[in-house]
Amino acid sequence: MRYEGALVSYEPMSDFFLALIGVPIIIVEVCSKGQAYDRNRMLVQGSSLVRLANGLLVRKGKEPDFILMAIYFNEDGFSRHLIYQDETRVCGHVIYMVLTAERTRRTRCCV
Repeated sequence: MRYEGALVSYEPMSDFFLALIGVPIIIVEVCSKGQAYDRNRMLVQGSSLVRLANGLLVRKGKEPDFILMAIYFNEDGFSRHLIYQDETRVCGHVIYMVLTAERTRRTRCCV
């Protein structure tokens, strides 16, 4: 990848993660830039990881049923994303937990 004439490499690193046999199963990001930059990067990283893990499972003759949990913390609360692959799309269920209110909002999205 080129950025302003220089070569740049990207090495994904979550703020926190839990791995099982070297594969992350939970990744966590904390809002540090005041915008959704960390959240967006976490979701792109998570969807790529789900596609990679499912591709490896298929190559081993297993069901492509890898699910990744991604958690994003900000000043208002947190959101929990369950990222999985549905046929050819990467999908996710999102649960928003707001610390200042007693409501929880659930959504489903596919990319």
